[in-house]
Amino acid sequence: MALSEMALSLLDEAKNRLGITWDDYNTEQDLIGLLQRGMSYLNRHIGTTVNYTEETAAKELLFSYVIYVRSNAFSDFAVNYASEILSLQLYQEIEGYKNDTTL
Repeated sequence: MALSEMALSLLDEAKNRLGITWDDYNTEQDLIGLLQRGMSYLNRHIGTTVNYTEETAAKELLFSYVIYVRSNAFSDFAVNYASEILSLQLYQEIEGYKNDTTL
């Protein structure tokens, strides 16, 4: 699933997490952009493409990214969630190792 499709599928949940109860095109477009940038940022730092539509730690991390960036606190996110990002990197490495059939 492409990042744009995932962002659209997560829009209502993101609005709910942020307490946005109204329908506004500009707000929704901003959130879609934040979700897409967040997925790109996390995928780049985790080292693989993640499915954010599943109930995982990566999805929680994405919503935290959106909350922080929407509050103009990206640098705080990068510091506060560094260990979670590292944990997801390690998890992906382990999964890749387990799935490696060349051993």
